[in-house]
Amino acid sequence: MDALCQEFGLARRTLQRGFAEYTGVSPQHYLARVRLLQARYLLRFSDLNIHAVAERCGFGDVSYFSRAFRRQFGISPNQCR
Repeated sequence: MDALCQEFGLARRTLQRGFAEYTGVSPQHYLARVRLLQARYLLRFSDLNIHAVAERCGFGDVSYFSRAFRRQFGISPNQCR
């Protein structure tokens, strides 16, 4: 986020507000959605275990990853396979 602020010469709050107005979600929610979509793809099309998928997608805690995944897609990571 700081790199984007510097790149565009905007204050952090201004960038967040503009992003949210354009996309309808905060940058944090957008990034979480992208990470979870990548995780779903990896679960479906790779042989990686859930722990490896969580780590690869930026989730340090597998329990948190599983809760976020279920909240986003309505199923557990295991059910996605």
